[in-house]
Amino acid sequence: MSKANFGSAAFWTNDWRKSLCQCSECLSLYKELAVEFLLDAEDSAKTYEERGMKRAEENSSYEQGIRALASIDRTQQIDAITEYNRMKDKLKEYLQAFAASKKVVTEEDINRFFAGMRNENNASLGQPYFCR
Repeated sequence: MSKANFGSAAFWTNDWRKSLCQCSECLSLYKELAVEFLLDAEDSAKTYEERGMKRAEENSSYEQGIRALASIDRTQQIDAITEYNRMKDKLKEYLQAFAASKKVVTEEDINRFFAGMRNENNASLGQPYFCR
């Protein structure tokens, strides 16, 4: 193939797979070259995009979080949301210092932040569950 063909786009009709030869000789060649998927009508870009979109919707962090919240009682939901917002505010404040000094945030900096949050949570007893 010449270099000119590598960079150009190809637009094929939706049913282009029907024009592929399916004689026994070609079928064994497809298998030998590990391109049998070319014969599979379900192996289209559109099918992959639809599957990917569905999977992204089902497995997004947001959806997982909503399912986790739905599985606990209201008091625990309020506690979880309150703690999330507290962590978010503290992280924003922590990172603003880096932005102000134009310092690059490293993995070690983030680990230090969360270690501090864990220590802070362990130190504070909070309100006993039965008092809520």
